[in-house]
Amino acid sequence: MILIADSGSTKTEWALLNTQNAKILGQSPGINPYQQAQAEIEEVLRQTLRLEEKDNIEYLYFYGTGCALLPNQMLVKKALQAVFQHAKIEVSHDLLGTVRSMCGHEAGIAAILGTGANACRYNGKEITSPESSLGYVLGDEGSGAYLGKKLVTAFLRAEMPQDLQTLFSEKFNLNRATVLEAVYQKPYPNRYLASFSPFLREQIEQPYIIQLLKEAFTAFIEKCILTLPGFQLSLPLFFTGSIAWHYQKILHEVAHDKNLIIKEIVQNPMEGLIQYHQKLLTQNHA
Repeated sequence: MILIADSGSTKTEWALLNTQNAKILGQSPGINPYQQAQAEIEEVLRQTLRLEEKDNIEYLYFYGTGCALLPNQMLVKKALQAVFQHAKIEVSHDLLGTVRSMCGHEAGIAAILGTGANACRYNGKEITSPESSLGYVLGDEGSGAYLGKKLVTAFLRAEMPQDLQTLFSEKFNLNRATVLEAVYQKPYPNRYLASFSPFLREQIEQPYIIQLLKEAFTAFIEKCILTLPGFQLSLPLFFTGSIAWHYQKILHEVAHDKNLIIKEIVQNPMEGLIQYHQKLLTQNHA
């Protein structure tokens, strides 16, 4: 029996599978080794993921944000091993989960636009480009955190059109002190900033909102995709993540303006990961 996890900063999707069937288990809070210690990750797992089959899990494949570097992988692996004591555990970057889900064993470019943002080039076996993300403070152009930061900054500086300024104020009841406290003193500021991004969806017909999204997606493509080593227009381009999914019409338009064609956009990569691992499982048992 195999357990698969696809984890972003906000949520983690879980699925359980064997050679015959698969079951999506639902969500738990996101896991990010840059923001959580081992003990905190263990507590999240114990409190939110209760599996009767826990002791029957042979392999656990965890694909997570912040897991590109070995020390972070080891931190998450130790937390998982404390909960799933009988499983063989593999911890990998969430980008690897994305390319396995969407590209399978074919070459391509995969991008994530969720709470955070990232992109990579894949040769069908492994990621062949360095990580493009610098996180929500230094980068993450186009992400939920980036868009939320743009909205909140524009609101605090009264740079929005007056009608949007009023709507934003009525919806969130913010002031400078509460925002600065949440961003600079409370945990998970990236989640906090990303929580404002649904406002974009509610006001998607507003020219100001459309322009904000276009500028954010343009910045992501220019900084994180067109600069990938070995980038080629002929490679298929895939997107996953809630931001890519909800604003895909504008994302397609921006990509087209850059002579890119997006082959597919999915909200999350779990279905593709299930297919990828079931295929391997079937081959190994053949």
